[in-house]
Amino acid sequence: MKKFIRSLMMLAILFSGFLGMGGQADAAETDTMAFTLHKLVFPENGMPKASQNEGDERLKDYDGLNGVTFDVYDVTADFYRLLAESEEKDAKKVQSELQNMDVSDRTFLAQQVTATIGGKDGVAEFHLPKLSGGEDAVYLFRESAAPSDVKSKAVDMVVALPIIDPVGELLEGPIHLYPKNEIVHPPFEKKILGQQPSYQLGEPIMYELTTKLPSSLSMYTKFLISDQADESLLLDAQSIVVKTADENYDGYQLATSDHGFTLNFDLAKLKAHIGKKITISYTMTLKDPSKVDQDIINQAELETDFDTIVRERKVKTGGKKFIKVDAIEKDHVLSDAVFIVKNAKGEYLLEGEKEYQWTKKKEEASLLKRTSNKDGFFEIKGLRYGSYSLEEIKAPDGYLVSKKEIPFEISENSYTFSKGILQVVNQKETPPGKQTEKPSPTETKKLATGPLAQYPKMNDTRNLLFILIGGSLVVVVIVLAFKRKTRRSE
Repeated sequence: MKKFIRSLMMLAILFSGFLGMGGQADAAETDTMAFTLHKLVFPENGMPKASQNEGDERLKDYDGLNGVTFDVYDVTADFYRLLAESEEKDAKKVQSELQNMDVSDRTFLAQQVTATIGGKDGVAEFHLPKLSGGEDAVYLFRESAAPSDVKSKAVDMVVALPIIDPVGELLEGPIHLYPKNEIVHPPFEKKILGQQPSYQLGEPIMYELTTKLPSSLSMYTKFLISDQADESLLLDAQSIVVKTADENYDGYQLATSDHGFTLNFDLAKLKAHIGKKITISYTMTLKDPSKVDQDIINQAELETDFDTIVRERKVKTGGKKFIKVDAIEKDHVLSDAVFIVKNAKGEYLLEGEKEYQWTKKKEEASLLKRTSNKDGFFEIKGLRYGSYSLEEIKAPDGYLVSKKEIPFEISENSYTFSKGILQVVNQKETPPGKQTEKPSPTETKKLATGPLAQYPKMNDTRNLLFILIGGSLVVVVIVLAFKRKTRRSE
């Protein structure tokens, strides 16, 4: 019966795919069996297809994963009970039933954490009794803890002794086990520190990239982090700072351009920081307002042997268009009107070399001026969203300088929105000769006392005529009334 069971157990071992075939016995004592566990790691969705383990140690070239905890339980009684109860006497089925079993009341034997042993990562060694309760022992190996970037724990491994190799020879150990895991892609995030809805020309924008070094870093031969921005953004190469766990780090090669950079990490140095967070901070400045009301994109990449993760962020800048017209004839456009710009704080806009600044002093020589062209148009680009006003400092020829400030708003799409063009009007000057001059006080006195003063003015003559006619009518009415009264008395 035992020979039959041993044959069944051998089939179960081959089916499990967890066992590699060892050489001669390494156990210090003949009543124990040595088990060497090789924790293997694969990139996400890169797990090899399951296949029968025939002792060729085909998995030995894969990378090992340190820091994984394995517990071992004695499930000998469970194995033989289920095998005896089954009609098929199918060891494979029994082995499968023992996987994922509740081990809360099973005998816990040992625990090991995978580490680097003999120059190989992901190794754990166990020495376990060959017998349990007078029967050939059966053990369950369970992964109980793993690094956070492990996608899922390895399936339980159920090993029944003794082990027979494919040619019928009894293996004395060590028995090689190969639990496998997939590692999820390392996290990679990009953000703008203190992000604003919009930015002004020359304003610095602070970016930050973060990732966590994967526990499977031994698998990698390439770990690159890069960033490339739109041409409107200029990189400040001196601002690049790399940190691991909040400490400055310099284990990389840096290449920069006007609009981006690449960090090529030295993996030999980087492996000492497995599991730590990497932070890359840097500054870019908005140097070109040509993409007003458009997304100005900054794209970062984390590139490894297995994948390229892309993250991007967008910023915007605003603007406004104006047209200068006659106050009465709105179709008549006016050129050569000159304006300066003020913000809500009453500060005046200055124009530096590819940057804007603000000042309280209107007399600053470098005030940013806008002049209407032959079609009456002028515009302002590269300002943050907000409230502003225009102050006219020179009017078109023949027109009066506006005494009132012209308020305007910069908001999303205020520049590209066709109906958002703001009309700015001017009043014409009064042509010479059309305005009657008032006489001086001396001239007024001469007119009042001179010869012409004896003659009524035209309006005075007209008024006197009305008075005479009215008086005559009153006399006529009185006379008629008197005669009528006299007749009645007679």
